[in-house]
Amino acid sequence: MALRTPLALSGDLPVSVPPGFGHVRLRGAWLHAGRTVWLCVFVLALLVFGVALFRLYDVQSTPCATNPIADSWPDCAEFQRGIDQIGLSPRSFGAYFFVLRGVAALPLFALGALLIWRRAERLPALLLATLLPVVGAAGTWFNPLWDWARFFVPELDIPVMFLSTLFLCGYIFGYTFPDGSFVPRWTRWLALGCIPLAISRSFLDGTALDFETWPAPLPQALNLGLAGSAVYALAYRYRRVSSAIERQQIKWVAAGFSLLFASWLVDYFVWNIYPELTGEALLSSGRALVLWELAQDTAWYAGQIIFAVCLGFAVLRYRLWDIDVIINRALVYTTLTAALVGVYALIVGLVSHLVQVGGGRLAAIVAAGVVTIAFQPLRTRLQRAVNRLMYGERDDPYGVLSRLGRRLEASLAPEAALQTIVETVAQALKLPYAAIELHLSDGPFVGAMTGVPVQHPEPLTLNYQGETVGRLLLGVRRGETHFSSADRRVLQDIAHQAGVAVHAFRLTIDLRRSRERIVAAQEEERRRLRRDLHDGLGPTLASLFQRLDTAGTLIERDPQAATAMVQDLKGQVKTTVADLRRLVYALRPPTLDELGLAGAIREHATHFEGAAGLHIAVDAPVTLPPLPAAVEVAAYRIALEALTNVVRHAQAEACRISLTLDDALHLEIIDDGVGLDAGSRAGVGMASMRERAAEIGGECYIERRTPRGTRVIAHLPLGERG
Repeated sequence: MALRTPLALSGDLPVSVPPGFGHVRLRGAWLHAGRTVWLCVFVLALLVFGVALFRLYDVQSTPCATNPIADSWPDCAEFQRGIDQIGLSPRSFGAYFFVLRGVAALPLFALGALLIWRRAERLPALLLATLLPVVGAAGTWFNPLWDWARFFVPELDIPVMFLSTLFLCGYIFGYTFPDGSFVPRWTRWLALGCIPLAISRSFLDGTALDFETWPAPLPQALNLGLAGSAVYALAYRYRRVSSAIERQQIKWVAAGFSLLFASWLVDYFVWNIYPELTGEALLSSGRALVLWELAQDTAWYAGQIIFAVCLGFAVLRYRLWDIDVIINRALVYTTLTAALVGVYALIVGLVSHLVQVGGGRLAAIVAAGVVTIAFQPLRTRLQRAVNRLMYGERDDPYGVLSRLGRRLEASLAPEAALQTIVETVAQALKLPYAAIELHLSDGPFVGAMTGVPVQHPEPLTLNYQGETVGRLLLGVRRGETHFSSADRRVLQDIAHQAGVAVHAFRLTIDLRRSRERIVAAQEEERRRLRRDLHDGLGPTLASLFQRLDTAGTLIERDPQAATAMVQDLKGQVKTTVADLRRLVYALRPPTLDELGLAGAIREHATHFEGAAGLHIAVDAPVTLPPLPAAVEVAAYRIALEALTNVVRHAQAEACRISLTLDDALHLEIIDDGVGLDAGSRAGVGMASMRERAAEIGGECYIERRTPRGTRVIAHLPLGERG
């Protein structure tokens, strides 16, 4: 308002008190008493607001000659000339503000009534419902409308004092929203101190106990301290204490309040800071005053409507929409307003100090030029800063990928690479949790994790050359329920690099497990040899030694018995030699060294040929170069196992074994038997063939032929030929 009354509360910025701060529920007589108190406050606020509304309409629509406050309003004539200059009449000017103030107050009165209707049994809701009509009746918080009702109707003095006390206690809202508990705990003492300050300001106005009469800067510091503590309490609660739902509620309130704060900041600069710096008013002509009145009050009341809507969503419908975009823009433009006001004030003060004569007007022109030039660059920088604060680096995907690439290059071990990825994602996008889940043969495995696990993480599939190798599990930011499209674009770019790293890690795990299997197989083979030597050859040789001693003693005494014993010992030695050959054959079949791989397979095939009419053909190069010993043994064992399966199960008439050689040894066994049953599971023999191929880095496939028969294919890499 351009009209300033002696009772204006300059700088006071109270807030309100929402639902849910505590679990106190009212029933019976207490509930009826609470509703009665609310109804009294509601009617009283409506009465005071109605009186102020109509009296202000009279002031703004009545010509100066008959205006009721013309004697105390020296700028009345100049102001009404300004109304005429913009093409309005005093009556239309007053009518505009009459409607504007009424429309702006309606949502606050309605929200208070809605809370009583829906949640009157909850004490926090009841307290907020009581405060909302008081806030609505205040109109412009820094220059409450009820001061006009008090000015024209002295009988309303006590009711206005009562409403003003409730209004100033609104600072407690910031200490308790949204669940009713005081967070941090020390804010309860500030709340207790706020009550006597509000009472003294309202009922002892102008006395020594009224803090507005204290020497500067004590009143300003007290107002800023209370407002700052309320904002800090909300921020502290948001960061440290609140659940996801409570964070959404705080976001809604912060979005609505930031618009009112920006409007107040501009008004405070125009009417307080600028005159203090320059010694002259920024708005001096009637036309300028009228235009300012129209612009500033319209902006304030529009912000009040938005605040009421945001508060309603915070209390009742906070789950409906994502508030982040509104919060983002509110932070940007509120900070931008504060920064530009600060720059303007600094330039005005500096130029006014340097240029004594006419400095105010020159300062205003210079400051306006600087603000105009700085607006867009400053807005861009603030937008980036706020985006980074809320969403991390999602607007700079190239920077995220570049840093991730550098960190991956510095990570030597695949395990470190996965940890680098999850840490980079969590830091860049400000996520509370990130993990990489690998898809291994024995089930999912978490390869890296950072942050605190969440109940339902958002999964992002990781692929490598068309194969799914794992998932990136992510926790959404606090207060959010899903990732935005901008977040997903950055995450998709990261997923490409993560897929390669996960594939490399899987190869490392497979290699490690393969080595473990090889070592286990070696140890098992050694254990078997030890058992056979200890339990078989050892006792046999000991028995031979003892019986030879016995035979030696019988030679002179009973030559015939000694000769019989020696003949028996010869048979036992023959059996022992056969056992020893069996052990050696299990290590490496001698026929491989004697006949080569192709000859050994042919020699073994002759034992099966003719069985049940089976014909076996072995196709191999005339001469095979020297092959690694492990490859020869694996190929030989796979061929023998496949032949055994053909003889036992295939009911085949023909079987062909083919050996080809390039950079690997390729073994193929084909029969024309009954083939594999559909859906049959691999037995021990099939599994052993695959394992023998995998031990040396190869592959073995077993498939059904059309129209009948089975095909076994093994690809065995040669490595360095021995």
